[in-house]
Amino acid sequence: MKMLQLIKNVFSQLQVDPTVSYKLTLYMSFSPCSKCSMSLATFAKSEQRVQVDIMFSKLYFHKNRSIQKGLRRLKHEGVSLKVMDKEDFQTCLYLFVDEHNTFQEWTGLHKKSEKYSDYLRDILDQVHSLSASGSFYSALPIYVHIVFLSCPFQNFL
Repeated sequence: MKMLQLIKNVFSQLQVDPTVSYKLTLYMSFSPCSKCSMSLATFAKSEQRVQVDIMFSKLYFHKNRSIQKGLRRLKHEGVSLKVMDKEDFQTCLYLFVDEHNTFQEWTGLHKKSEKYSDYLRDILDQVHSLSASGSFYSALPIYVHIVFLSCPFQNFL
């Protein structure tokens, strides 16, 4: 089953109150490819009650214009994109792997996170307008976390 369909099924099975807001956090090894960015952007646009946050350790072919366009489309639809730093890796370890272990930072993590964050900022700075609604969720969000530990994304979305 494709990941977005699974997510949609979860929301429909919960029979949630349409006035409640949700936050969906995706932890990924790489930023989404262009095809997956477009699928996620379409999902984010159609599910206004769901704030989508994507956290990843590396940019996926960040010099590819099609992938850059997909990342900008995600940003345009209100999706938050972030390169993971030490604290994010610690959170991911705690939530999904072992809550009793402390994340052991590898050599150069901080420098690489900053480098990829700069690349991402350069890509996203080309966005001139955000989503038309411009609204933020006022209700307390309900969090849903999903972990992607590898690429390719086409198998998930």
